[in-house]
Amino acid sequence: MSTAVQVARAREGPPLPGVLGFAAAILSSLKFAVWIALMLAIACILGTILPQNEDPQNYLKMMGPATFRWILWAGLTDVFHTWWFTGLMTLLNLSLFVCTTRKFVNAWPWAYRLVPSDPETRRRRGHMWGNWVLHISLITVCGGGLAGSILGWKEFVRVPEGSSAPFPHKTWTILCEKFHVDMYPRGDKPRQFRSNLTVLDGSGPLVSKQIEVNKPWLLGDVRIYQASYGSEPRFALDVADKKTGKTRRIALKTGDTAEVSPSLSVRADEFFPDFRIQGEGEARQIVNVSDKPNNPALRVTVLRNGAPAFEDWVFRHPTLAAFSGQHASDVSYRWEAIEEESWTGLQIVHDPGFRFVYLGVMGIMLGLLMMFYLFPRQRLTNA
Repeated sequence: MSTAVQVARAREGPPLPGVLGFAAAILSSLKFAVWIALMLAIACILGTILPQNEDPQNYLKMMGPATFRWILWAGLTDVFHTWWFTGLMTLLNLSLFVCTTRKFVNAWPWAYRLVPSDPETRRRRGHMWGNWVLHISLITVCGGGLAGSILGWKEFVRVPEGSSAPFPHKTWTILCEKFHVDMYPRGDKPRQFRSNLTVLDGSGPLVSKQIEVNKPWLLGDVRIYQASYGSEPRFALDVADKKTGKTRRIALKTGDTAEVSPSLSVRADEFFPDFRIQGEGEARQIVNVSDKPNNPALRVTVLRNGAPAFEDWVFRHPTLAAFSGQHASDVSYRWEAIEEESWTGLQIVHDPGFRFVYLGVMGIMLGLLMMFYLFPRQRLTNA
């Protein structure tokens, strides 16, 4: 019997009994590993094509209620943290581990004992070392991806310029001191945008850094990416409480609630930059016809002692300003100003496995180099 055949048989090792042997045979099957890798590839493609972790309203606009229900049931709005993706990653790791163990642990001493000690032996041993490095690196990559899927998290944080926001999963806050946008000379598309950030804890600033697109900030075990930017209107209203005779100027954004007096508060519910009433009779509806502030209107809720009392409208245009507060006899409004408040969008990621992924990728390249260039496999002579 040839040395190559003896080594090949030795690689399989002794068969395992019962259910354990059956499971080991399946996990060490090349076909099984290929099918798992194929399903993971399809899942990654779906996770790349479909937007992940978006607002549900965005999905409803893109695909409709019926399709959205199916996609939500399948977990395709957060593919990389679903139970089935984690299960596939676990199976791939087990398959690689079992295959590596069965193929190499038992073959190594046989190769040293049966192959003659000559230059061909050194190539053989180097080739086997390359195989070891390659398979262990594959396990490292998949293990790092699995760790990130189970233990990692990703959060989007919107921080207004000059203000702060809570830092996800930490006791810190993150402050955006200044936000910059560089536009192309011709056109309205951004060439680069960046933020001056400071992370604070209870005692004061911890660390500061300027970040920009494609240059994340590695802060301990998290990475902070410059993801997006935008602006939202901020409204200045003079609100008079006729019951108490008090008038107060309040500043609020959509969703904010501001106190006018101890018993009176105003909540900004919805902003219409270009307010219109369309239709007649029962078919009449309020719509926003554009994003330009041609006819600004603000729908508000008035709260008495913390409980909603009634809804009302506040208009900016002089011809409609007289209609502000038509639903209230004891409250009046005057719209003083609209200001645009800039914000920076940050993607904050905690992935405990990303270093292992990078290490594994470098190991894969080293293993392939050893197998195909430094120690290319040669046909073994018969014993």
